[in-house]
Amino acid sequence: MNSTPLNQSCCKAGAWLDLSRAQVVSLRDCLGGVLADPRHARGIRHDHAATAAIAAAALLAGHAVPARMAGYAGGLGQDALQVFGARWSQRAGCYVPPSQTSFRRFLRALPDGALAGAAGGWLAGQAADGALDARQARRLAARLPAQAAGRAAR
Repeated sequence: MNSTPLNQSCCKAGAWLDLSRAQVVSLRDCLGGVLADPRHARGIRHDHAATAAIAAAALLAGHAVPARMAGYAGGLGQDALQVFGARWSQRAGCYVPPSQTSFRRFLRALPDGALAGAAGGWLAGQAADGALDARQARRLAARLPAQAAGRAAR
């Protein structure tokens, strides 16, 4: 996998988290395995792991409410959306990020603190593996709210 940060080539200015492609894939895999998908199959448009990864990246970038998460996701470029696993729209001919409503529904379905807990666990694992230096991991962890956007984001 390419180790260049996604913000350098595919994210609009002011809306990024300085993670490599490998770290985004790792975050997506981690959250997909840790956070259960409580949704019914009917009406699902966005992959659970992709929505979780984008929401966690937005949370780590300081965006804790659904509207800000949607704004963050909307600022990601096509390459970043592809790496996060966003849905491909045949009609639009591009990757489409989850909407504010999608983030709100996703966060409501999670137990309180689940997203921040999972993101914090991923950060700790990245720091332990040497993929993030301890200083960067502490800086990012400080952005996580004490009670993650679960029920508080309504």
